[in-house]
Amino acid sequence: MRGGASGSVRSLAETHGLVTRAGTRIWASSDTLGWRSVFASTQREAPFEGLFQPVADHLVVVHLSGPVRVCRTLDGRQETRLIPPGGAFVMPGGVSFGVRLEAELDTIHFYLSRAVVDEIAVEFAGGGEVPRIVPGLGTRDPLLEQIALALRDQLCEGSAAAALYVDHLARAAAARLIRSHSTAPATCAPVARGPGLSERQLRRAIDYIEAHLGGDPSLAELAAATALSPVYFARQFKLATGVPPHQYLLQRRLEFAKRLLSAGELPISAIAIDCGFCHQEHLTRLFRRYCGTTPAAYRATFRH
Repeated sequence: MRGGASGSVRSLAETHGLVTRAGTRIWASSDTLGWRSVFASTQREAPFEGLFQPVADHLVVVHLSGPVRVCRTLDGRQETRLIPPGGAFVMPGGVSFGVRLEAELDTIHFYLSRAVVDEIAVEFAGGGEVPRIVPGLGTRDPLLEQIALALRDQLCEGSAAAALYVDHLARAAAARLIRSHSTAPATCAPVARGPGLSERQLRRAIDYIEAHLGGDPSLAELAAATALSPVYFARQFKLATGVPPHQYLLQRRLEFAKRLLSAGELPISAIAIDCGFCHQEHLTRLFRRYCGTTPAAYRATFRH
């Protein structure tokens, strides 16, 4: 049944309650991370059966184990599927439903902000009928699975300084829902608009990033600096720079870290925080991945 729904999901208490039932072991959630475009949790769920009231945001559940049998009740009709690992359960916002889970199951749940999905749906509509998300039960969707795993990685990192990357993942998931789990035609695509970022808009975006290397800028904040919508800004920024905003921010943070490492004796732990990383281990892991060495080894090359 479609009906009223609470506001956006920002905490476990604001979810449908699927994972707050007795017997569920929650490994990590974004409860305290301040994410604005998506709420996520990863857990082992115990078998249960229940009816759940609507929330505003769209829910995606990706199964990490299985196969497991799930029965869903929607609009008075029951449907049962044996869902394999990687299968997705999709429930649009504003809908009440019932679920029976028949065995233990490892999952990732993420709630996509209705505002983000609506924004992307309008981009796809191009002035026509705005597509609606439709329920899904057990659908295999490798892209949604990869997005869910990337969100889980951010949860396990416990990163409050990942807003731009999390916004990127949320919008990628929203675009996927519109393309493959909505009433949109199979050939739909975002409508092209204008010539892209002007030189002045690009400079404003880059200046904003440079001024917030140690902070937690969101995609919405970056887009606001250029007076564009987040979806359009992200697409045009990548066309202008060759990388999405979150990757550009990471590159600039690593360059800033290199400058600080080569300039003096500031502790690496302090450099990590000043450059927007969660902690020293976070900086070390990304520095090794993208620079081929550790911060300590990089600093040592300037002492000879």
